[in-house]
Amino acid sequence: MVGTSSRLYEQLVEFLRQLFTKSRTEYYCTLRSEVLMALHDGEVSAVCAQEPCHKFVWCLDACIRERCVDEKRTKELSTFLDLRPHQEEMRGDLAMIVHDPFVVHLLSLSILSTFEDLAKEHSLPRSCHKLKVLTRLLNLGLNAVNILESSEFSEPRLDSNLLLSSFPSMVSLYTDNILRSLSTEMQ
Repeated sequence: MVGTSSRLYEQLVEFLRQLFTKSRTEYYCTLRSEVLMALHDGEVSAVCAQEPCHKFVWCLDACIRERCVDEKRTKELSTFLDLRPHQEEMRGDLAMIVHDPFVVHLLSLSILSTFEDLAKEHSLPRSCHKLKVLTRLLNLGLNAVNILESSEFSEPRLDSNLLLSSFPSMVSLYTDNILRSLSTEMQ
């Protein structure tokens, strides 16, 4: 599609960005990631080496294939959340990539799985680094249109009640479910 031309790739990404912000169709986000992964799989290193989101997309693609976000991948993904001031424009691209419905699905399932793990471990959500990273990523993706339209590349704020109130309630529901299962087994 773009061959080995970095310039053509950049134009395609800009075109997809514009189509996404105008139409709000999330499948442009999917296409953006798929084009980059096709270049990666085709070993077009001239383009991949210049794409600052390459490692991020590659990491998310691996998570989607494995159907989970493990601790190692969580650490890799978290490095992209804490951008330096001169890298902040990249946040718009990261948001668009995370807005991909397959990534939103992965992150949502991973958050629910983390709730279940926390319930089994009797841990609090606010102490879970993985949950914070997954939530920040999901929040970034869900705000992709706003970030790109406004060209305001700061990370969208998370509601503090999420980690302090809503998430503990979710873990509590999982705990109740585990206790109910145990009670049923004992009868």
